[in-house]
Amino acid sequence: MKKKLLSIVLALSMLCAFVPLVASAEVATSGTCGENLTWTLGEDGTLTISGTGDMYDYYNDFFGQSKIKNVIIKNGVTSIGNSAFEICGKLTSIEIPNSVTSIGNRAFNYCRSLTSIKIPISVKSIDDYMFRNCEKLISIEIPNSVKSIDDYAFEDCSSLTNIEIPNSVMSIGNRALSYCQSLTSINVDKDNSKYYSIDGNLLNKDKLILIQYALGKTEKSYIVPNGVTSIGAGAFEYCEHLTSI
Repeated sequence: MKKKLLSIVLALSMLCAFVPLVASAEVATSGTCGENLTWTLGEDGTLTISGTGDMYDYYNDFFGQSKIKNVIIKNGVTSIGNSAFEICGKLTSIEIPNSVTSIGNRAFNYCRSLTSIKIPISVKSIDDYMFRNCEKLISIEIPNSVKSIDDYAFEDCSSLTNIEIPNSVMSIGNRALSYCQSLTSINVDKDNSKYYSIDGNLLNKDKLILIQYALGKTEKSYIVPNGVTSIGAGAFEYCEHLTSI
């Protein structure tokens, strides 16, 4: 009996010895996020990333997602890694310098408190799932340097009311605007020879492909515009009231 009690006491002692290490990891306030990049997290939830070069890719394991409220990326940082800020549910704002030339897929996936963002003119693509499930995102500035908006890029951005597509965009992926239930207008640059928008329809001019019927969330019937020869994947997704076409 005494040996059993002694073993229990020893086990509890060993467990307690690890508690300070766990606590220390939870309150980490600085570290590295690239070969030449460092991060610091202030008490107010502001994450600052500085240095030169690319950021590491992450897979839902960037430290302390629940603590990050604001992000400031300093000039010199050249990329934002895959899933870098995924599931940062309290993130409301981010500053991205022109030194950043690429933003990885899922970088802001499930950033449910993010309301607006300005993509720097140095970035050339809106990658897969980049802003998926950013349910409070109201506005986004897409520069005339972006050449592609990839699959699911803005899926379920349920508060997004307007999006402007610059003339530099040459491809728009499947379900890029799927389930953007508050979207009321799609503005395509008048000089964009690749796409056009009419009555909530986003079409590829070259192949006459209906890419997205973005405003069809409440209508019961729909007429495909004259001249359309193909309908893209997810074009009518979540049109739950549609009964005839």
